[in-house]
Parts: sequence; structure tokens; C-alpha cells
Amino acid sequence: SKSTSGSYTFYVKVTSGTQEKLDTITITVKEPTLTVSLSSNKSSVEQDETFKLTADISGGSGDNKVEWKDGSGDWKDGSEVKEFSKSNAGSYTFYVKVTTDQQEEIDSVEVTITQEPEESLSITLSASETTVKAESKINLSLNTTGGGSNEVSWKDGTGSWKDGNDTKEFTKNDAGSYWFHVKVKSDQGQEK
Repeated sequence: SKSTSGSYTFYVKVTSGTQEKLDTITITVKEPTLTVSLSSNKSSVEQDETFKLTADISGGSGDNKVEWKDGSGDWKDGSEVKEFSKSNAGSYTFYVKVTTDQQEEIDSVEVTITQEPEESLSITLSASETTVKAESKINLSLNTTGGGSNEVSWKDGTGSWKDGNDTKEFTKNDAGSYWFHVKVKSDQGQEK
């Protein structure tokens, strides 16, 4: 039996008395059919989360060359297991190519990269005092959680919105009840 692929010629010689006969036969031994099946330990991951791809290889010559391709990138040498991560959300197709002297097989798997969950924007507004004399300063403080980077705007009653930060000082000349408004818009599109 032969375990290495290739062509082999076998000879037989039969001798009977003074007669001799010689015959040959050539047999080609092919390497076992190469198959590859690619799988991911996760079909959906968050941005920058590492996931592992595994190429299940059978057949071939046992001396298989394994290469990986991330989407439309170039083929890169590797082994049967490869780790990846992606920064941008979306669906990505990953490829593995296994090559022997006589065969080549390619398989692919799709992995979905999701955005990190947004932390809900929450705001709390407080005043240094809720009752003051006319022409006294009123200090308002804003406490925000979540939302990422936030833009803050303030409005005095029916006035127009003005950019600001987490604190605002107002002064009213006339006695009365007044409403002060704050608006917070996050870089993730949330608004309060």
C-alpha cells in the first residue's frame, strides 16, 4: 500500500524453467479529497469584540497550506484557527483557503458586528435656591449620565436656546415665577 499520492509502477516477473515473463502495471494514488468547513464561535459580536474562526479540514495531503482573508483584503498565512475583531458595525464575510499540491478549497462564514448598546441619556436639573429676591442670581446645575458626549443648551422662559455647559447663572429683575429650560443632545442622537 502507498500513503503518498503519485504514480507508481509495479513489476512482476514469472520464471518457469527456461521461460521468463515480465509485466508491469502503473497505479495512480490520489490524495484524499480535500474538504474545509469554516465556522465561527459567535455569529454576532459587538464592536472590537474578539471572535474565533475555525477551519475544519479533512483529506488532502496532510501538508496543507492555510490562508485567511478578511472581506476583500489580501490572503494571509495562518493556521486552522484565527481570531478577528472589527471596529465598525456591519456584516462581514471571512474566508479560509486550504491548498495542497493537487487541490484547493475555499469556504466562508459571515459574522455580524453590532454597535455597543447605548447607555440611556438621563438628566437631573437642580437650583441653588428655588425662591430668591428680584435681581438675585439663580445658579442652576445639570447632572447628566449616559449618552456619550453631550451638547447642552439653556433657555430662560420663552427666550432662545443658548449653548452652555453643566452650570448656568440667571438673574431676574422683576418678581414672579419663571421657568428655566435645559436641553441635552447626545452624540448618539438622544435628546432630553
